[in-house]
Amino acid sequence: LRTLGADGVGRLFDRVIDLADEAYRLLEADPRFEVTSRPVLSTVVFRYRPPADATPEVCDRVNRHAREALLASGAAFVAATKVEERQYLKLTLLNPRTTHQDLAAVLDLVAHHAEEAT
Repeated sequence: LRTLGADGVGRLFDRVIDLADEAYRLLEADPRFEVTSRPVLSTVVFRYRPPADATPEVCDRVNRHAREALLASGAAFVAATKVEERQYLKLTLLNPRTTHQDLAAVLDLVAHHAEEAT
């Protein structure tokens, strides 16, 4: 607050909120994913959508694998969460310097790792 002031911190906060909305829009437009709802703050809950004939258990396993592989690679961090007892992923945007390209790259990595497990 001393360095940026209240307005500066507010702009940074607004930026990460906008980034979460941008991630939501990317996920909504991408048939590889499903997203739970439009974010209210800076977190987006989503999951990779395996082929239509995949069981809920396979979908859970694929998303768990994608998260673990992404974490092991060190390229990005995506958290895990449950929605109605199913495995989902949680992307929390905290860095206001994140770009559209960064978001798209992380989603491509998630999809790549998920596809390895299908």
